Amino acid sequence: MKKKAVLFLSMVIAASMFTGCTEKVSDDNEPSANVVSDNEPTEEGSVPVETNTANGGFEVKQITTEESYQYDIDGDGQPDDFSLEEKEIGEYDTCRSTLNVGDAKLEILTEENSHDYQFANVYFIHRNNSNFVIASLEGDACMWTTELYKWDNGEFTFVDDITDFDIDDASAIKEDKVVFESYCDAFGTFSCTKDVAYGDDGFSSEDDTLTISDTRALKLKKDVTLRDESGKECGTAKAGESICPITLNDDVVGFEDENGKFLGYLEFEIKDDNEHGYAHYVDGVSEYDLFEEVMYAG
Repeated sequence: MKKKAVLFLSMVIAASMFTGCTEKVSDDNEPSANVVSDNEPTEEGSVPVETNTANGGFEVKQITTEESYQYDIDGDGQPDDFSLEEKEIGEYDTCRSTLNVGDAKLEILTEENSHDYQFANVYFIHRNNSNFVIASLEGDACMWTTELYKWDNGEFTFVDDITDFDIDDASAIKEDKVVFESYCDAFGTFSCTKDVAYGDDGFSSEDDTLTISDTRALKLKKDVTLRDESGKECGTAKAGESICPITLNDDVVGFEDENGKFLGYLEFEIKDDNEHGYAHYVDGVSEYDLFEEVMYAG
């Protein structure tokens, strides 16, 4: 799949998302140890603190500069303070970002990478008996890298990273996977998602299939033959009909009709094009001759 730099407005990442426990109050009206508490009074101007010391289960918390967070990460019965520090350095105001967990520090935006990336969204994940941090780094022209860290022996250590994909907000992080977002170019520019598992060994996915999340109908200028997964012809879409791309895997796009019925696949190849620079060709026919309107960003 050909990648192009696509200039979009930077995504606004949700400030926080948290699935908490039901609050239980003991006889002396103090919250129990397994409570997420964000209703404690704070001094004017102070940073609110959210606390959770539950063990086991699954939860995700975005760590921001606006809110501190407490979690018993080392299992000693005492909550550990989480906080995110950000500061601008130098004449170009490059950003430095550091996650503090108790006495441990994890440098996320550093002198080495801050010229490429201007923003970092940081998520703490507790899953069963393991603790992770996912840092989503964003730069200009949809330049994205997501880094995975695991808590081990009193610090977060780097495990793996994945490029060209972004995380929309904390709800994209599930217990068994991350739903990444990106853009893809095939018969136009589309938003797409990809499910990627994460764990002790890093990021992994069963295949490279992208799911097109903002699909739109493409009206045909010519008849086109679609094929099934084995490559066998399975139907024809007629000129004047509209078909909607729903998946992309390397050089194969899956289509459905406007009613959501799956139609089959089109395989393409990319060739130089005098008018457009390059074009996707299906059975020797340019995408611009196959569809009435092909819209690329950038």
